[in-house]
Amino acid sequence: MCVVLGAGRFPVSGIQYLANLTLFNAPLGVENVDVVYWTLWAELRFYGVVLALILVGLTRRRVTGALRLWLGAACVTASGVLPALLSRLLEVPVQSSWAHYSVAGMALCLVTKYGPTRSTVLLVLGSYALALHHATGFAATVADRYDEPLSPVVATLAITLIFLVMTGIATGWTRRLGRGRFVHAGALTYPLHLLHDTRASFCSTSSRTPSNPTSSSPP
Repeated sequence: MCVVLGAGRFPVSGIQYLANLTLFNAPLGVENVDVVYWTLWAELRFYGVVLALILVGLTRRRVTGALRLWLGAACVTASGVLPALLSRLLEVPVQSSWAHYSVAGMALCLVTKYGPTRSTVLLVLGSYALALHHATGFAATVADRYDEPLSPVVATLAITLIFLVMTGIATGWTRRLGRGRFVHAGALTYPLHLLHDTRASFCSTSSRTPSNPTSSSPP
């Protein structure tokens, strides 16, 4: 979409295009064609962790132990106490900036299958605490980047709402709201998350008009 419809607004080189097709452009140091593609490299690393668990053999005990190790490694990596080289190496599989969401999601899957236990509750709470830490820090970073105020309270409320909704789903609180059409709607609309940024940019730049047309005219 960027290449065909960009019309010079989103220049993409051949190397950049081919590298993005592999989904490994980030470790190769090649810029994403679209900003939301940063998630793809994160997802591939998550799938690598899951694959390792599958190869070892999935059991409730092993998954719980792996989640504890993962969350602990994320905390240590994010703390900055490790040597720089070791921290960079660990960051590849650990993903300290996002691990808490993966750990919480997998812990909630265990809750769905086996019910809440002390281990899964602590994993979800630990993930929630780490998510708040990163979210408030990220809000401050983005506020500085764009010189716009972003409230840490809003970030905290958003993360809290997400965890509450997902916990409600995992524990069956929302089961009575389930409808077959929601599954179909989700399957049809899910890929749009990889297009929303570019689509919005095209729409805004294509329809943009001066708020005061006379102000752009010469006197």
